[in-house]
Amino acid sequence: MINTDSIFTIGDTHKVCQDYTLSGKFGKDQRSYLIVSDGCSSSKGTDTGARILAHCALNNIMTNNGLPDYKTFGKRVIRDSAHVCSGVLGVSHEMLDATLLVCVEDDKGNFKVFVYGDGAVMAKYDTRIFIDTIEFTSGAPFYLSYWLEPERLAGYKEKFDGKLMLGIDPFVEEHEFDQEICLNFDGEGLESIILATDGMMSFYQKPGFPVTEKP
Repeated sequence: MINTDSIFTIGDTHKVCQDYTLSGKFGKDQRSYLIVSDGCSSSKGTDTGARILAHCALNNIMTNNGLPDYKTFGKRVIRDSAHVCSGVLGVSHEMLDATLLVCVEDDKGNFKVFVYGDGAVMAKYDTRIFIDTIEFTSGAPFYLSYWLEPERLAGYKEKFDGKLMLGIDPFVEEHEFDQEICLNFDGEGLESIILATDGMMSFYQKPGFPVTEKP
């Protein structure tokens, strides 16, 4: 039996929580999924956009009974999300400036994680822990919304000349900003998988003290 759950916390500088998650089971064989979305603080309406992305991601998972390849899934999700924004709500695609992390169990009990943007992925096994952080040296994540409009994509490339950093010190790999981030986890011996927004990197621990937020 695999249990799924979510937890939220909001920073002091945020008036609205821009994070959103969905988790549960899908398909006749009741496989697990976990979706995390984190709206960009400098774009308008991304608390709503994060929810739209998450629900469109879930709809695609259920419709296709799992995950296709990284680009196909991303294109379907942002296409459907853009339709909700422009075709239904009549609002700007800027609302979709949000990170999207998706974890889905396959029919063999293994797990695949797609990351579009930044955040952290952690997996715990019997005798080891896997941790990957996804950060951008420019400080500006590469969102799915940039796939929608060539002009915005060109503007991103011109303004944010940075790299994607994948890993955790001292094992950090440097990639181009549009690198596909697909992580695979063997289900055997797996105790838990955690998907987190970049807010996870805002916490640290002192010896003998509980985890506290950075000042």
